[in-house]
Amino acid sequence: HSEVHHKTVMIEDADGTTTIMTGSGNLSANARDHNNEIVLFINDNDSLYGSFQSEFDAIWARSTVETLE
Repeated sequence: HSEVHHKTVMIEDADGTTTIMTGSGNLSANARDHNNEIVLFINDNDSLYGSFQSEFDAIWARSTVETLE
């Protein structure tokens, strides 16, 4: 596959505190309990948060949305 498959969760609290959670881990109890996953938590790194936000924005701009009618 031409792109790395990873998950990213970006959180910005009301007080401006940022957290990035990224890695291979699925967000499920089964993955937590049975899979060999890696997840990295990064707190309060505004530069890196901005980089992740830019990457998300670029992916979002390339994506398409299909609607059900």
